[in-house]
Amino acid sequence: MTLAEELESYLPAGATLRFGQLQLSRTPEGSFVACHADDRTMLHKLEEIDSISGLRDLAKCDGSGEFRPLKTAPTLKSGWKTQTSSAKDFLKRLDAIYPGVFATCTCGAHQPLSSSSPCGGRMAATAADRKPASRAPSP
Repeated sequence: MTLAEELESYLPAGATLRFGQLQLSRTPEGSFVACHADDRTMLHKLEEIDSISGLRDLAKCDGSGEFRPLKTAPTLKSGWKTQTSSAKDFLKRLDAIYPGVFATCTCGAHQPLSSSSPCGGRMAATAADRKPASRAPSP
């Protein structure tokens, strides 16, 4: 199974998934949307970032402009969203924010995850708790 197919299986149309500080969702029409989890209730107000370079720039600094040396640190800037209809393009966008993490977590989801895993079991647990996009996500 390709990574794009894995993404589609983890995130079917109408579902949401928490991934680090990101809220990933898929519209009923099949488009993929990512935003900061804190912004999940105000998608219509967020700045749209359509380019990979724009997302890389976003991930470089936190909300106060300080450099983020560790891309998985819980300091991701909020106030933005990115959306595409292509699973392959969405994976590139996720990699711009969290380099290599989706692939690592997906690989780990096919075998038992330990607390030393880069995903810490979060992806597997969250995938089992997927909810349709119309429901409010649990905190």
